[in-house]
Amino acid sequence: MSARPLDVVLALFVAVVAGIPLALARRVDLSFDASAMRPVLAVSALAAVSAWARFRGMTSITPALRTVTWGIVLSNAYLPATYALARRDVPLSDARLAAWDHTVGFDTASVVALVRSLHLGTLASIIYDLLVPLLAAAVIVPPLLGRVRVSERLLLAVVLAAVPALAVFALLQGVGPWVHGAFEPSAEQRSCEATIALAKRGAPLVVSFADPAALVAFPSWHAILGCLAGLAFADVPRLRVPTALLAAGIVASTLATGWHYGVDVVAGVALAVACHCAAGRILDRLARRTRSITA
Repeated sequence: MSARPLDVVLALFVAVVAGIPLALARRVDLSFDASAMRPVLAVSALAAVSAWARFRGMTSITPALRTVTWGIVLSNAYLPATYALARRDVPLSDARLAAWDHTVGFDTASVVALVRSLHLGTLASIIYDLLVPLLAAAVIVPPLLGRVRVSERLLLAVVLAAVPALAVFALLQGVGPWVHGAFEPSAEQRSCEATIALAKRGAPLVVSFADPAALVAFPSWHAILGCLAGLAFADVPRLRVPTALLAAGIVASTLATGWHYGVDVVAGVALAVACHCAAGRILDRLARRTRSITA
């Protein structure tokens, strides 16, 4: 499939989701620290490497360079939007999210207590942090194995999931299960809570691309990305089982570490599956359209 149709879709998403918050940064009192240059430098370096690879005729690695570039762009593009939306004058919905959990008999605090009683808290945190390496592998490895469509489907699915996730976040915001006092939050969770408090008070916010605050509660963005990465590798037979297990562990760790309510995770997984399926159909349509144009 020609790269151009998908690239246009991804570029439009970035232009809207990142462009609008950047344009309104002064109005909503957002600023950016020096880490904002990291994705810019990374993308510039990849562009240079891609140009060199084409010049040298190394066509086997150019698809991977392209998907990695888009992976970096997309993983940073939504951050300004989350900070800007956190400014909205909407009440925090932690009580509602906890009530939804209790309706189905689930309690994140009980899961955290069990994990900590078994001395598995550190392991859960390690697994939680494996999301980034898994996502990186999902945009690098398949193209190197001649399965570039796998990574393209993941990139498109991320875009499709981000749109409703951000829309819901604009209306339904929460901090996390620890605010009910049932367990001691981590330093990162305290920092997240402090950032949300600053946003609601109208205080100046500094967006860090190196250590962004996890502001989206429902649906769980961590669960969405973990599930999408696992689904991506379902089309790579040799890696299907280990990556599925790792993805499942990452999704479960959002509860084991106390970052999310159960409903956050269920909604995130459901949205990920729907967007994975939709992305496959859209790519098929783009491929057919490209073939008809070039025929």
